[in-house]
Amino acid sequence: TAASLDVQGFALINAPFDGNLLDQDVVRGDYYEHCRQVLAKVTGCDEIRGGGHEYRTGYGGTDGPLKVRPTPNGSGGAYAEGIHSDMCAAAEDAFRKIIPEERHFESVNLWRSTERGQTVQMMPLAVCDMTSVVPGDIVFGDGTNTGDIRMYRKVVDQRLIHSPEQRWYYFPDMTEDEVLLFRQYDTRQDALNMRTVFHQAVEDPGMAADAPMRSTIEVRMQAIYGTEINKA
Repeated sequence: TAASLDVQGFALINAPFDGNLLDQDVVRGDYYEHCRQVLAKVTGCDEIRGGGHEYRTGYGGTDGPLKVRPTPNGSGGAYAEGIHSDMCAAAEDAFRKIIPEERHFESVNLWRSTERGQTVQMMPLAVCDMTSVVPGDIVFGDGTNTGDIRMYRKVVDQRLIHSPEQRWYYFPDMTEDEVLLFRQYDTRQDALNMRTVFHQAVEDPGMAADAPMRSTIEVRMQAIYGTEINKA
């Protein structure tokens, strides 16, 4: 059975898009609308708000040939090594600017390649089945928002203590038509482990020595559900 956003917290779907994902006008226009349509179909939510994106283009902390390349929108660009979750409960207050009615929301990341004619071979994204994590595995840490290289911001993120019960997955050779959706934060869930999906970029042991550098875009949007009076 394929993984799903509701159960494991992530899903790989086929969602072709013909536009240039390095063109910022295309991304903020046609591609954001494409993402809204994909997200609405997958979640069945009542509304979608927000939208932001960044790129990953190389390894951070190196000046070698695999170093981070400049990104079209000034985002940091480094492959996200290290197990983490981007959001915690502190994110709820930040989202009140765009979700003011005390409604439940699910922040989702839509992750895909920007390159035509090649698969994702270098540093694919691994995601952890959220049902294999228990709240006691989770610790909080200082993170960095890398959305704008001119002004990195400190944030509170979440990390994992290793457990042999945790189940990790990655999707080798993702095509240009495939999108990986994964949960960033979900206010409908009471259990800490069910609110978010931990992830990291990983070395694929089967990667060819001459594999092309990975260039990916990730878009974050908020799926909004109903109207809640007594929000948990």
